[in-house]
Amino acid sequence: MDYSLVQAIKFGHIQIVKNHDIESLNNSRGLSGESYLHLGVASGNEAIVRYLIKILGDVDLMTIKDHEELTPLHWACLEGKHLALGAILEHSKRIGRLEAILNSRDVSGESPLYLCCLNGFYNGAKILLEQPSIDINIQSNNGNTPLHIAVINGHMNCIELLIQRGSLYNIKNNNNQTSKELWLKSSLSNNNSYLFYSKNDDKKNDFLNFNTHYKNNYNHDDTIINADSGNDNDYYIGAVLEYSPRIYNYRDPNETPLAYVLGNVKEYDEYARQAASQGAQIIVFPEYGLLGGAFATRDGVFPYLEIIPDPSESSSPIIPCNGDEFLNRTILQALSCIAIKNKIVMVVDMGDLQYCNNETDSNCPSDGRFQYNTQVAFSQKGEILAKYHKSHLYGESYFNPSIPPKPVVFTTDFNVTFGMLICFDILFQEPQQQLIQNYSIKNLVYSTEWVNVNYAYAREIQQSWSKLNNANVLAANIGSTSLVSGSGIYSNGNFLSSFLNPTTKPENKLLVSRIPKDPSIQAPSVNRKESGVPKDPSIQASSVNYKESNYQAFKHESFGSSVETPTSINATIVPFTIEPNQVNQSITSINNNFTCNFIYSTSSNVESGQLYSLISFSGFFNGFFYAQLCSASRCGSNDPESCFDNVFESQSIFENASIDGNFYDDYRIYPTVTTYPLTENYLKNYNLGDYSLNISDIKEYFVGMSLFAIQ
Repeated sequence: MDYSLVQAIKFGHIQIVKNHDIESLNNSRGLSGESYLHLGVASGNEAIVRYLIKILGDVDLMTIKDHEELTPLHWACLEGKHLALGAILEHSKRIGRLEAILNSRDVSGESPLYLCCLNGFYNGAKILLEQPSIDINIQSNNGNTPLHIAVINGHMNCIELLIQRGSLYNIKNNNNQTSKELWLKSSLSNNNSYLFYSKNDDKKNDFLNFNTHYKNNYNHDDTIINADSGNDNDYYIGAVLEYSPRIYNYRDPNETPLAYVLGNVKEYDEYARQAASQGAQIIVFPEYGLLGGAFATRDGVFPYLEIIPDPSESSSPIIPCNGDEFLNRTILQALSCIAIKNKIVMVVDMGDLQYCNNETDSNCPSDGRFQYNTQVAFSQKGEILAKYHKSHLYGESYFNPSIPPKPVVFTTDFNVTFGMLICFDILFQEPQQQLIQNYSIKNLVYSTEWVNVNYAYAREIQQSWSKLNNANVLAANIGSTSLVSGSGIYSNGNFLSSFLNPTTKPENKLLVSRIPKDPSIQAPSVNRKESGVPKDPSIQASSVNYKESNYQAFKHESFGSSVETPTSINATIVPFTIEPNQVNQSITSINNNFTCNFIYSTSSNVESGQLYSLISFSGFFNGFFYAQLCSASRCGSNDPESCFDNVFESQSIFENASIDGNFYDDYRIYPTVTTYPLTENYLKNYNLGDYSLNISDIKEYFVGMSLFAIQ
């Protein structure tokens, strides 16, 4: 595919698209067999979709399918793009192929309506059901109807819509289960007991007497959930939000610090409602999602802070929503009330203020107050379950670290105990070692504003922690740009769902997954229909260089002047180019007597002459800790200066690859593998403390792999 055209489609540059000779490129296909029209649908730009359809003329869109037999209409349902969906229906109706595309089935036998109901895309399902030729009860290869899959995933609005439109709830799937039976086994039936009454029942329309909590027609196109079989008591449903906070409006006299934070709180309320409507029992929000993070001094962050009580020091439940003593702590009270209203456990990052004096605490700061970057967990009843102070600050001179690092856990009413960590804490021995050894934590809530670097991307580090500790990780990151993005839900290293904002513009994404309480249970790997992973070849930025102006701008706004560029380490970089069908090629890089080796074999499907590099480092890492690094990665261009760039995609398939180094025995090693797309768990065979990482049977395009060791 023409990369410049792919980029123009993705970013909505209609004029650039029109300047291309698309007619001669209509037979081009991407990695998954997707066409330019598929990519246009994924972009959600209606003008581009209509233009691409116009170029096709009277072509039957049923003939344009990817490798999974997904039509552009399927993609519109997967991506939650109702404007693109409407344009496709108009075209298909005009050429007399509306019924065919409405009821088309992919390799799994799943129709567009099925996928809308799978992903909770209410608006899309509604548009499809307005078409008279739609088969509302069409079954997939496993026998599930759209109503089955809506019930399995707890999409209340879709369930209500399907029943209103006459969906049959006594059809059995291949497991001999009806959607009504699945409904009655689910917790959602508790609040909607009349939903599946027979239409012949004397109560007539009582089955539509929904709890008012579910009556709003939310657009759930940003929510993704994984369904799986198994005892409901063995699983819980968790959500994470990748969220980019509002831009502070300095020109508005009404934009006070409190007003700014409450604007973000209002957004949290909406996403909590969306998550709860999908059956989520817990939602994790990112670091600095409320505060915004643009602080340089202690006095600058002070107006954003509130005194947060410690529930471990209270003999009675602390519920800010109900307490008069919290009337002047508006943020805390609002969050507590949101948890109650949506009946969901909420984990939120905010600022904690604790006054002190030298008489009671010799470590009291000169301004008489401790200021902490703090995770707070609220129960479904609005009770403060726990608060955790960040232990390891990343250039946050306006906050105090928790000294010594204190592990914090909390237990929910769905019988899962969670440990708590914030951002940089994930790389340090404490308090995570106590969480694992003393509390046997198997579930972690993790709020972060992670700065991506090509040897330690956010999602890869999250996955690595999950695998190393055989744990579930619910990780929420800021979605400001591709530099600071990457959220996901992981179980023992397996991706349940994940997302990366590939652009330079803010983007929010809600991820919802069904999670085994015991991570040793084989969790399903993500696939195209289940994850927040982008589908088109350009969706992840090909190369982002933040070493100069872009990084400086980000540094100024988010961290203040004390933070060094993540790539300022004095590393040894050995560039090399790849060619098709190379076998057991060996590269070595040495830094301060630390030897890093990379051995690889390529397939016939590679970018000939593409530059990669092997990076080694051993020493004091950016003023934070002693570390060793062995990292092989695709460079941003064919210029060796680009070999520290952030690169998220590749067009080269490697047959196998291995990396190793002579690491110090007392260093903790984080293994990571980056592919495009990022969906597989290539860490399965890695054991804690191994000095090498070997991967084979690589299904995706290879970007890089690393062993990052920290003292």
